[in-house]
Amino acid sequence: MPMSYRIDKTQNVVFMEGNGTLTDEDMVDCIRRLREDADLEANMMTLSDMRPVERLAITTSGIETMIGLMKATGASRGEAKAAIVAAEDVQFGMARMFQSKAEDTVNPQVQVFRDIAAARIWIGLAPEG
Repeated sequence: MPMSYRIDKTQNVVFMEGNGTLTDEDMVDCIRRLREDADLEANMMTLSDMRPVERLAITTSGIETMIGLMKATGASRGEAKAAIVAAEDVQFGMARMFQSKAEDTVNPQVQVFRDIAAARIWIGLAPEG
């Protein structure tokens, strides 16, 4: 599966990971499944690791669709934060575009990182895990 998630209630974190070729449909489907998951609780942080993605096939239209879905379900997320880790320049640039378009409009608050330790600290986890 190109985009998956795992909810860790003990750490209050959703761990997401992209793999292989990642498309708009993969991202939208994963966000939809997560937002409908009964285990997702308000104020859960999210750590999205995009480093394993080999080919990013995300479009501006796909980003707009993701943001629309997040807006529609954002009230249930509370004061959460979402850290996106992207090592490659294309991944980082698209994640920053997502962050910019999502700013002040969706929950959780989004921040993009190149370093997973910094991302973990920002959402309240220990740097290694």
